[in-house]
Amino acid sequence: MTVKEKLLKVKQKFKRGDSSSDVDSGPERDRDEDDSDNESRNTSKTSKSSKKSKSGKSTGTSEMTELSDDGGSDIELLPDDGKSFGKRKLQDTDKPCTWNVLVRIIEAKDVSTGSARVRTIFDGNSKMTRTVTHAIPKWRQNILYTIKNQPLEKLAAKVLTLRLVRPTALGESSVGEFSCYLSEVIHSPDRSVIAKWVALGFPGMDDEEPDDIAYENCGFLKVTLSVYRIDESPPTLIDDDGKEQIWSGAHLIDYTLKIRVFSVEQLIRQMINERKIKKKQRFYVMVQCGAHKTETTMESAFLDEDANIASVKFEQEIYLPIQWPTVISEIIFSLFDKKGRGKTCIGKATLPMKMIYEPGETGYLPTFGPAFLNVFDCERVTRFSIFSRKMRGSQQDGSRFVGRLFIAIDCVEYMEKANAQIMHLDHSPIMEAESICKNLEWYNCFCSMSGLNMINPQFASDPVCIMMSIGSFGSTSNEFRSCNSSTLPAEPNWDGCKYFTMPWGNLRPVAEVNAPWEVIEHRIEMSNVLMKMTNMLDTMIWEVRRIGNKAIDHVSSVGMEALECLEQQIDSASKYLGRINPVSSNALDRHILDYRKEKILKLREHFEKEAFSIDYSDGEVDAKLLRMLLKIRSMTLELAEDVQMTIPPVLIKMMSHGKLIGFAKIPISEIFQSDDEAQSGEWCGRTRAINIQWPTLVDQRNRKREHVAVLHAKMWFGRTDQLTKWKEHVQPADIRRFMEMYEVQTKGLALKWKDEADIYDGKWEKTNEVPLENGWNAVGHWIVMNTRHMFVPKLGQHTVHDKAFEIQKRTEDGTWKHFKYTDCYADELKPKDLDKHAKGWEVGSWAQDKFRNNGDEKGWVYSTNGVFFGSGVLTDREEKVHHNFRKRCIKRPRKHEGYNKELEDFEHFRTTMGNENWEYSPSKKEGPYHDLEDRTDRIRRRRYVREVENKDPDSEDPRFRVYEYQMQTGKWQLRCYIMWGNDLLPVVKNSSRAFVRISFAQYSKQTLLVDNSQNPIWNETVMFKSVLIAGGTRDIMKYPPVVSVEVVGECSNNEEANLGHFETKPNVICGNTDVRGTPQWFPLKFSNGRTRGAVLACFELYSEEDKDLIPLEPKCKHNYKERSEIPTEFRPQFDKFHVQFLCWGVRNLKKHKLLAVRRPFVGLTIGDQEFTLQPLKDVRRDPNFPEPMIVFGEVILPSALELSPPLIINLFDARAFNRQPLVGSCLVSDLHKYVSHIVPKVKSDHAERWEQLDLVITEEFDQIIRMVRVPTLTTDPMVPLDWWSRYYASMSQFHRSPGYPESGMEYVRIFRRPLEQMNGYNNFSDFLDTFPFVKSMKGDFDDPEEKEKAGELKCRLLISKLKKGKPPAAINTVVDFVGPTRCLVRVYIIEANGLISNARKGRVDSYVKLHCGKQNVNLKKNYRSECCDPIFGERVDMTVTIPLEKDLKITVMGKRRILSDQEIGSTTIDLENRLLTKWRATGGLSGQFTVQGELQWRDQMTPMEILKSYCYKMMLSVPKIESRQTERGEEKGITIEKITFWFSEVLHVFENEEIAMLNSQRQKAGKENFSDGSDQQNEDVSDGSWDEEDLEREKEKLKWEKHRSKGKPLKKVTTEKAETADGELRKKAKMRIMGSQLQTIALFILRQMNLVPEHVESRPLFSDKGGRTQKGELRMFVDIFPMEYGAIPAPFNIAPRKPINYQLRIAVMDVRGAIPVKRSFAEPVSDLYVKAFINGMTKGHKTDTHFRVLDGTGEFNWRFLLNFDYNPWEKKVVAYTKNRFFCKPVEELVDPILVIELWDKNKFRKDRLLGDIELDLLDFIEGIGSPSDVGVYSTKKRQRGVKCPKCCTRRGCLCKCCIFCFETKCLCGKRKVKKKPFPKPVLFVEPEGYDDTVNIFESRNLYGWWPMLTEEYPHEEPQNAKKKNDDVGKDPKWIMGLVEMDMLLLTKQEADQEPAGKKRSEPNHSPFLEKPDRKSWANSWLVSRIKPCIKYFWHYYGLQILLWLIIIVILILTIFVLLHTWPTILAEIIKAIF
Repeated sequence: MTVKEKLLKVKQKFKRGDSSSDVDSGPERDRDEDDSDNESRNTSKTSKSSKKSKSGKSTGTSEMTELSDDGGSDIELLPDDGKSFGKRKLQDTDKPCTWNVLVRIIEAKDVSTGSARVRTIFDGNSKMTRTVTHAIPKWRQNILYTIKNQPLEKLAAKVLTLRLVRPTALGESSVGEFSCYLSEVIHSPDRSVIAKWVALGFPGMDDEEPDDIAYENCGFLKVTLSVYRIDESPPTLIDDDGKEQIWSGAHLIDYTLKIRVFSVEQLIRQMINERKIKKKQRFYVMVQCGAHKTETTMESAFLDEDANIASVKFEQEIYLPIQWPTVISEIIFSLFDKKGRGKTCIGKATLPMKMIYEPGETGYLPTFGPAFLNVFDCERVTRFSIFSRKMRGSQQDGSRFVGRLFIAIDCVEYMEKANAQIMHLDHSPIMEAESICKNLEWYNCFCSMSGLNMINPQFASDPVCIMMSIGSFGSTSNEFRSCNSSTLPAEPNWDGCKYFTMPWGNLRPVAEVNAPWEVIEHRIEMSNVLMKMTNMLDTMIWEVRRIGNKAIDHVSSVGMEALECLEQQIDSASKYLGRINPVSSNALDRHILDYRKEKILKLREHFEKEAFSIDYSDGEVDAKLLRMLLKIRSMTLELAEDVQMTIPPVLIKMMSHGKLIGFAKIPISEIFQSDDEAQSGEWCGRTRAINIQWPTLVDQRNRKREHVAVLHAKMWFGRTDQLTKWKEHVQPADIRRFMEMYEVQTKGLALKWKDEADIYDGKWEKTNEVPLENGWNAVGHWIVMNTRHMFVPKLGQHTVHDKAFEIQKRTEDGTWKHFKYTDCYADELKPKDLDKHAKGWEVGSWAQDKFRNNGDEKGWVYSTNGVFFGSGVLTDREEKVHHNFRKRCIKRPRKHEGYNKELEDFEHFRTTMGNENWEYSPSKKEGPYHDLEDRTDRIRRRRYVREVENKDPDSEDPRFRVYEYQMQTGKWQLRCYIMWGNDLLPVVKNSSRAFVRISFAQYSKQTLLVDNSQNPIWNETVMFKSVLIAGGTRDIMKYPPVVSVEVVGECSNNEEANLGHFETKPNVICGNTDVRGTPQWFPLKFSNGRTRGAVLACFELYSEEDKDLIPLEPKCKHNYKERSEIPTEFRPQFDKFHVQFLCWGVRNLKKHKLLAVRRPFVGLTIGDQEFTLQPLKDVRRDPNFPEPMIVFGEVILPSALELSPPLIINLFDARAFNRQPLVGSCLVSDLHKYVSHIVPKVKSDHAERWEQLDLVITEEFDQIIRMVRVPTLTTDPMVPLDWWSRYYASMSQFHRSPGYPESGMEYVRIFRRPLEQMNGYNNFSDFLDTFPFVKSMKGDFDDPEEKEKAGELKCRLLISKLKKGKPPAAINTVVDFVGPTRCLVRVYIIEANGLISNARKGRVDSYVKLHCGKQNVNLKKNYRSECCDPIFGERVDMTVTIPLEKDLKITVMGKRRILSDQEIGSTTIDLENRLLTKWRATGGLSGQFTVQGELQWRDQMTPMEILKSYCYKMMLSVPKIESRQTERGEEKGITIEKITFWFSEVLHVFENEEIAMLNSQRQKAGKENFSDGSDQQNEDVSDGSWDEEDLEREKEKLKWEKHRSKGKPLKKVTTEKAETADGELRKKAKMRIMGSQLQTIALFILRQMNLVPEHVESRPLFSDKGGRTQKGELRMFVDIFPMEYGAIPAPFNIAPRKPINYQLRIAVMDVRGAIPVKRSFAEPVSDLYVKAFINGMTKGHKTDTHFRVLDGTGEFNWRFLLNFDYNPWEKKVVAYTKNRFFCKPVEELVDPILVIELWDKNKFRKDRLLGDIELDLLDFIEGIGSPSDVGVYSTKKRQRGVKCPKCCTRRGCLCKCCIFCFETKCLCGKRKVKKKPFPKPVLFVEPEGYDDTVNIFESRNLYGWWPMLTEEYPHEEPQNAKKKNDDVGKDPKWIMGLVEMDMLLLTKQEADQEPAGKKRSEPNHSPFLEKPDRKSWANSWLVSRIKPCIKYFWHYYGLQILLWLIIIVILILTIFVLLHTWPTILAEIIKAIF
């Protein structure tokens, strides 16, 4: 779209008067709308409740009430339906690969508050996220596991565990966990589970509890799980897709796989070795399904001596567990034989799992058979048995057939006890299987071999033979080789170049196998019908690849033809499947038929969708068409596959000396013959080239570039009753059988041939003559036909043929009538001449000559004028209306009557041979044999053959050899026109030489060696003259022989390097009307399926019978007489082109041969012209070329540029000693891309108009200077406007940008992708393209990333075709900057999202590092601690010189303490492209020309100056200033390109575009569209306009409101939203801050030109080691200020918002009405203290403890000083958490909540929380004026009624003690203790005015009483408490006490000016706190317990203690007295006695 078209389109907006919803932002912006919306990654998340609010005006109160009743949940979770689970088949799950397992932890729900983190455990590795402390934990953190060399099926069996834990002092405690098999994720769509909730269960419950137990979950975790390869891109991480679903991770279902193993049939004789080993041999089968293995029992084999095969009967049933859907790729069956203790794997068979089941709801479980599996093994190719044993059974696709395993598979319900169990089968399934085995049909297979060429020189002197077998039938090995299924061993001939070829001519060997097989024709036919679509697509894909680069016309024709043919085949296949009636089929057949019918309908829908979406005028139509065809081909190939085509493939072995040297396998379906041609195989009866592969895997891997051989054969397989069709395919040849005898002589001691000779038969057994039995008769006499006889003219028969031509003429009625007969010289023959014949001959009748058939099927050649001979011949093969004559060849057989019957006698025939026709061999009887005798020869032989025939033409005998006898042999000439190559594979480091080798029939030739092997030009014709080709002309025309072409490079050591190969068929030309060939590109193929490069060539095959048809030989090449050039008629048509090449400069040059490139220069080659620039003086100072423009006035190139050689750009370096090494090269093959059809503009010179415009610009600039500017637009000083306000407002996060919409300032565009990929900027390559130089060394194939780059070239290429009278298009060289330009690059790093760390604990300490040229800026000091979504807010200014320093690399690093820092990811920006592009990417254009406020115009130039520069550069007309008078005064306008833009119209479009942008944001964020802001100002904002953060904040508010309420309806919560772009207030503000009218109009015009707007781009981060795995996203923008433009504007301040430091002073005076919850000495008592903290604080503040409070009154007089940081923009408190030493704390924004708690202290157990209250600082609840307002009264001390002395106790006084004790006799009795009841708490009832709230940041000082509330009744049992709660209402709250507090909020500065002490420390003021009025014993726990302890015991046990003390004292005194008086008493007693 031109500039003028864009302006006209913009002008149409003014005329239409579009509304805000209909504003057209242009096709480019519409295309990138999803990537350029200004939407936050968080604001797009909408819950289900918010979506419901869109349908009506429901208030937020009712919605939030419902959500609050659910425990605070704001999201309704729905179960995942699992409909998309397991719907696709997995491919190649058994191949090892490197996998990434991505776990993204988003958030948690319904979990208890507190610190939390998530630990992930997978494959024995544990990683964790960071720790968060939110009420609703949010992480949004990625965790990545990389598993190397692991197949997917093993990876799927591993368990992924997500564990939510809480960190503790001694480790962590688990909250809940979730575990699942990784296969659950793998079977999900795209192997990903995006933003789903998972339920957390109790840890370890799955292991301990049974499966059916019901338990309560521990919460929910929102996660994203993904599994992808290292070369794949990860999925798009969306944290909320709008579908809040629970993913259970339990979609897998357990099943049991039932495998029935019936028997092993057709076990070959080589496997039975019981004759050699005495130990008994047994066999068993091991079945492996994933990780489960089991074996059958060992059984013996039953040998059939007649057939040399054996069978083993198992008849067992195996059960294996399987999970569905499954990731198992195949079921492996291994056949073992066991002899003694040893066991050997003798073969394997695999069953692909993907082919026996279908996923999805309409699919089916695995099922198979009963059917056969073919068991193969590798052939022994070495004499050492130790190596042969190692290889046995290791090659599942080996070359030796072992046997056929008869099995059946079914899937049943899970049987836990039957895992890996073996059971014997019942009788019924065995009988069913036997019925299938008995349903056999006899089939024949033929292989007619026309040539074996390109034989590896390694086998040049070996006798090579070909053997064919099917299963156990045919020539399976050298020991079991039959004549009719093998060829005669022969020594190959040299083809004249490199390879060798077999000597086969007109007598082509035929291999034949006849065997009975099961009837599976219905499967093969159905598969072949569907395979026809795949074959057709293969042909079309090959044609598209051959066309060349950007040949749109040819691609379009091929594409339309392909789509038309494909549509017809889809219709035919659909009708065919509808007609099929499944008869005698098993379950899998029926399932496959239903599946194919369903898929064919989907294929039709897909085809119709894709076919009409292709734009054939698109330049990329070839790539798009190729991708579509490849996609459809994969679908059709999947349709055609059938695993139950169980007949073994045809095995072709290439043998030498009894050893295998190569083999090939041909599936039966490809050569199957059906009654319907559409159901036959693709190669049935057609000659094809079969590549013989190496016999072992080692050779296949290590010898990929070497050929074994290529076999050209015609193969056929069909029923025996269809042999007539095989003979039709062979016609005009005949199938003949020969018996053979060998006469062998040896040399004696005298070195002379012995007279006696030994006679051998075809099996090399001594005999005299082979007896003819079973109806076989000899035909003709014996002949000698040795091994190397290629063309045999006679076969011993005595029949010849006469030939003539029959000419017919068309009559008037349109019928054909005989005209005349002629001979070969055009002489007319009379009918009587046809009847003449010589004597002695027996003649037959005249008939059509099938061998000389150059015409239609009946042999007719048509002509208009009747001239068939000589000059003027003009014939055609097909009959047309204007044809009047036709001719054909007829023949007549003649038999000689003098036939010598004596030659039929073998002995007589031997005597007639004499000493001739011998072939010689040095030693072995088997050969190889040669024709000429040598002195070293010791053996010679003659081979006698004689044709035999049977009465039954379909009979066969293994003793006779079979040949295809071509009676017609013609001479042909092949001409190969080899022109040039394009982008071939490099051979070596430096450019080498290359040539082309062509192999055709038994010859090979090659072109000359030419230089430059990457883009060689041969321009040579290679001719193969007089090539004898056996066969009829029509057969050769229908199936031409294959031409094999190799491109070979010559290395420095004269070795050959394979540069690719291809095979093609030439154009056969036998008549003047035959279409000649045209040059085409032939892509070069490699053995591994990859391609690289192409060769332009053409191939034609001429019949030499008509010399007039062969064109003249081309002239010889200069200096090469034996070489020919390309003929003129085959050279492409050339035209003259004008080529301009702007070679701007070189960039990023790498070292060459360890030296830096200092003086580079560039050489160009295009067509036949070359040009070389002068070397740069010093690339370090100026990398640009001084004269960059290179003009080729006339370049002769092909008119079809797709045939043109590429443009070659070589980079050299001028070094000392005149050395100029080649540093790198660049090829430009797609020349169509640079062809220009635009008429060049003529630059007009209007100097006067430009001067007038300069005057206007100067006046506008002076007006801006004189303008009085307002430095700030902030209305609230507490919340100033900053750049972050613009950023968040642009993402519709207005709660984070208060006041910004009202300011009128513009929004900024937020791009989701890099800037260069947006809005059609095309990487800013409009002025310069970047061509990479690649080092000329051996590289990879088609992967440009693996090529080693040598540097870059900044250039521009323009090609235009020269036309008479029209000047060629020219490159616009007008550019703002030429040469090195000094610029100030200002890089703004805003934030990063989703950083992925490999750290085990998931910690990312990220920082940014910048590199540009030699400048490095490291911001390591400003790292962000433990954050995966860091907000950097960094600005870096760098002064650079562009282009010397053009690549700006920004790297996000991960800081580590001990090891070196780790690179997370990086991104690179090309500064030069941004500087030189026409889109002006140096700095984004603002949405409006703002000259007031904080965020003013930030460009170096005003909009008018930019408009002038843009018009001059783009050659537009000079802008003209207009003016007109309106009602509002004078209005300005600008006219450009005859289009006028007025100021009022521009304002209208500005407003509509801004409203459309915001409406788009709201739609994607789940919000409503507001088209009129005035209607919404006085209405409540519904939930639909809330974003996620609003919902969370309002939810928390309502939760707190619920805590304060008692059964009262919740108050209506309204959220005041800032007015957006559609409000009148914003419109007025915009008019105040915008500049002049002309500047606004100029800015509008520039923005409509798609110039880069003011933006923030999102750049993905990649690392070198991570492949394509995105490591995160970086949001940033770059400004480039050229120094020559003048002063640099002031930068934006994007530093992270700094919070305001506050200090909250809380004075806690008293506590009243505290309810005790414990007893002390039988009394209710409390030890009270108060705790206070603000949300986010790691530690709370406590008062001292008031011990032993009996009346609920505690006195503290304690001051808290709570310091916190407050973010006024987001109204959050900044919480700091430091988890590690020597690291920065982690910053988090939390809600501003003040928590006051009343605690009861316990000495020996945990303290108990009595009650608390949570106060929102923004919505603060005022305190209660008096405790009595809520029913709490002060407790008074009770007075005693009777005054007693102090000695009286509570139970009574001492005065009555004696009387009481005397009467009751219980002085020592224990009295009953009565406990004092607990006081009852007061039910909280809100007093009047309690709903009134204040903002503490506004009020600053508050005083009152605040209740400490609890929801649990403290004293009674739960049952009573529940009953009480039911009585009082719903959710009651109880007052556990009232706290008297005085609060004062100060800023940090105010607090420093008026400090206050903590507790009661000085300074003590505001208020002054005295010491609490407590008793002294209430300050200590111990002291407070002594007095009550004494009092307690005295009150209850005082009298007893006193009485017992008196008694004890009396006893002690009595004892003491007795002790002192005892001697005296004893003496008195003694005296008294004595």
